[in-house]
Amino acid sequence: MTYGTEVREDTNQTKQMLRVAEMKTLRTIVGKTRRDRVGNIDVKEQCGIQDIVRWGRQHKRQWYNRIRRMDENRLPRIVLENNPPGSRPPGRPLKGGKIVGNPPLRKRCRDIPFLRMKTFAEFGCKE
Repeated sequence: MTYGTEVREDTNQTKQMLRVAEMKTLRTIVGKTRRDRVGNIDVKEQCGIQDIVRWGRQHKRQWYNRIRRMDENRLPRIVLENNPPGSRPPGRPLKGGKIVGNPPLRKRCRDIPFLRMKTFAEFGCKE
């Protein structure tokens, strides 16, 4: 439930889903059902647990501070600042199944081994 909390977006829907799953688990641990009409606050007090969304927010803050203390050339820091080195080529990437486009482009890609795409027939599939 808490895996990836530091990078997950906190929307109202995800917060609600976390709270519902947490309460379901805590009620199972305590042995109370919703039919027993025991409030969520009482169940949390019995278990001695804070709100999962508040815990996630604290965890996210700690993670962010840890990343900010890293060197500028470390990968997590580069990704956090969204400043990757280099640039991507312009245009849409090639499709995965077939090389589309004009015939001279197909011929050039066929000559370069790592750019050569297999066709469906080479994989043993029927088109």
